[in-house]
Amino acid sequence: MKSSRLLLVFLFLIGLSLCPLGAKAWEAKSGEAVNIAKDQTIDGNLYFSGQAVNIDGHVIGDVIGVGQSVQINGQVDGDVIVLGQDLRCNGSIGGSLRAAASNLTINGQISHNLTAFASGITLGESSNIGWDAVIAGARAALDDITAPPARTTANSCHT
Repeated sequence: MKSSRLLLVFLFLIGLSLCPLGAKAWEAKSGEAVNIAKDQTIDGNLYFSGQAVNIDGHVIGDVIGVGQSVQINGQVDGDVIVLGQDLRCNGSIGGSLRAAASNLTINGQISHNLTAFASGITLGESSNIGWDAVIAGARAALDDITAPPARTTANSCHT
């Protein structure tokens, strides 16, 4: 009886040592320059704060952060929530983009919604918004985009 208990405890400890105790579901980066290289993949959410932020790689999750200059050239599978001075999205966002910025330029693809508050908003020719676009700004330039009808509030809006 005592040896069977000891055997069960031993098997339990071996089984516990073979199982992962935790998975990294997010990554945080901060500093003057935050770079996600083109060949880099982040498996989970990315949280950032930085002066110059460049996301050229692949984020399997959401991107949430604050930066003076934020540029997304890579692929984000989830949502992007950013507060920044200058935000440029030339890549692909699998979810929604929610942004507050002085200048917002989108030349990439947003699979779901765009919600943006900015002084200047530019949706370029190659931009594609899958669902709704709700934008508010002093200036908005909508250049021949592929999107459902956008709800806009701007002092000047050019299409």
